[in-house]
Amino acid sequence: RTFGEHTLRPRLSIGLAEIRPGDDVEAAVHKADAAMYQAKSDGGNKMFSGQ
Repeated sequence: RTFGEHTLRPRLSIGLAEIRPGDDVEAAVHKADAAMYQAKSDGGNKMFSGQ
């Protein structure tokens, strides 16, 4: 896609974390965030799961 004179190449990196009843929400968000940065550092355009 182009926008004016610029070619746009959208990319998406996603980090996921499973949360169960009784789990700490803040810890799950941290795992998902770490997984997203792992996806980005691995070249982007990927989805990783935080374990």
